[in-house]
Amino acid sequence: MPPAATGHEAPRAMRWPMAALALCCIAIGVLPQLVLGALGAALASFDPALFEPAEALALTAPFGFVTLTAAVLLGASAATAALIGWRSARRELTWDCGYAVPSVRMQYTASSFAGGLVDLFRWALWTEVHASDVAGTFPGPARLATHLPDPVLDRMILPATRWLARASLWMRWLQRGHLHSYVLYILIAVIVALLVARGEYR
Repeated sequence: MPPAATGHEAPRAMRWPMAALALCCIAIGVLPQLVLGALGAALASFDPALFEPAEALALTAPFGFVTLTAAVLLGASAATAALIGWRSARRELTWDCGYAVPSVRMQYTASSFAGGLVDLFRWALWTEVHASDVAGTFPGPARLATHLPDPVLDRMILPATRWLARASLWMRWLQRGHLHSYVLYILIAVIVALLVARGEYR
């Protein structure tokens, strides 16, 4: 597309604020003690009875462990980056699913890309395949479609709700719009409650 051909990276004036915010997040993650005092004062301003003072929070919270863990993770990330090396992105062909020269009638989908993983877990995913028969020397147009239903929503929740909806239809005779029927239901419920209460107090 012509607009995509003219795309470029954002200027430095737009990237520097994001880099500054990222550095602040890293600093707070590694050394949370830097903002502990201000954070404790801000929390205490809402309701001093609900929040401990900053000094007590510093003594009880495991900020030392957080700092040590963050430092180890940063060191491991830096070592991994140094081991692998900073590599610039290489220009490669678009994933073509085996079609090196696609035509305008072809479309890119994720079906073939995820086909191996879907086949591996077919016993749990229950993939539905709809394909037309291809026969004869010069077969006509054929169609292949696959549908991957949600195992929880489509296979469990929706069938259960449909069954409950069908099973509850037999109770429609209770709601007939007759006032004397509703009075009868109340009378039956009161009698049953009295019988149950009588059995409990014997």
